[in-house]
Amino acid sequence: MASKNFSVVVACCDQLGIGHGGSLPWQLKEDMQFFRKLTTKCANGKQNAVIMGRKTYFSIPEKFRPLKNRVNIVLSRASTLDIPESVYHAKDFNSALDLLGSDSLKESLDRVFVIGGSAIYQEAFQSQHLYRVYLTRIYKSFQCDVFLPKTSLPSFKRVQVDGIPYGLQQDSGTEFEFQVYQRSDHSDDKMSIVAAMSSNRGIGFEGRFPWPHLPTDYEYYNSVISPANCKTPDGVVCLIEGRLSYQEAIERNIRVDKPGFITVVLSSDPSRVPNLSPHLVVPDLAQAIELCRNTKNMESTYLLGGSRVYTEALAVPECSKIYLTEIDKEFPSDTFFPVFERLFTLVSEGKTITENGCSFKFNIYERKSFDELLEC
Repeated sequence: MASKNFSVVVACCDQLGIGHGGSLPWQLKEDMQFFRKLTTKCANGKQNAVIMGRKTYFSIPEKFRPLKNRVNIVLSRASTLDIPESVYHAKDFNSALDLLGSDSLKESLDRVFVIGGSAIYQEAFQSQHLYRVYLTRIYKSFQCDVFLPKTSLPSFKRVQVDGIPYGLQQDSGTEFEFQVYQRSDHSDDKMSIVAAMSSNRGIGFEGRFPWPHLPTDYEYYNSVISPANCKTPDGVVCLIEGRLSYQEAIERNIRVDKPGFITVVLSSDPSRVPNLSPHLVVPDLAQAIELCRNTKNMESTYLLGGSRVYTEALAVPECSKIYLTEIDKEFPSDTFFPVFERLFTLVSEGKTITENGCSFKFNIYERKSFDELLEC
């Protein structure tokens, strides 16, 4: 294993309760299935590891422990533990991480998960190797005597991850949600989405905007992405968009080709974007972001569409803000803005503007952080 990065897996109810009397206060079949799938899915020929405290290990029903198809590591300062030989015993959290990097394990392991209890979570939250928090947020109160520790994680932002069910789930009348928070390795990045959306979430129809021209929205768009907002005179603004969005901007003569801007277009075929230098045409969002980060004097990056770019941006924790023109009218559309409301929170609501038969607002959303959960 190249690093000791790990993820936390935890479920909590209202008031951040995670346990009562040495067991889970709830019975959610879907959550247990999610936990099993998450912690067992790994690369071929490898296994994942689960790290837990002694109390957590012995709270697992005997017929299910040790957890199958996973390397089990139990933390305890006791010199001996009544555990099978296949289960590893580490005296503390750092010793467990050292064990994972040992010659006997590092080549056979894929991912590492910390699964409790509260004291172990506390140590995990303070570790620089924490990468993600997989949280099952249960929207109901249960009697608890163990709670999720309140530790500040300002760099952990909520993201959408492929394969993780999105939105509210329900099991036996209890509502819950699978949430993922990921460390932002570039917390200083200023990366934002800029978009306009109709009330039916439409953003395009047959390669064009579905609504009539809105001059005030165009002025607002230019004011948001303007290099004049840069802190230094030679600051550069990077724009990322899909090929169709870029071509539409050219056709409508709203392309930004001025000093202070660099445009990066997503396309697998640079020849289909003849207006740009080939090195500014990349096949995916990850490469586009990396190109922008390596641009000299880059201060801000804006994601301008289309739907694919917006959707992929939901999984990028550094994309922290959405400047969204919300048009209070439905239009026939074949391209739509992704559902984002559970990942972002409204921080600024604009005044209603009416223009060309459309009423709209300039609203600003910011990505939710793990600390917001702890403040509830």
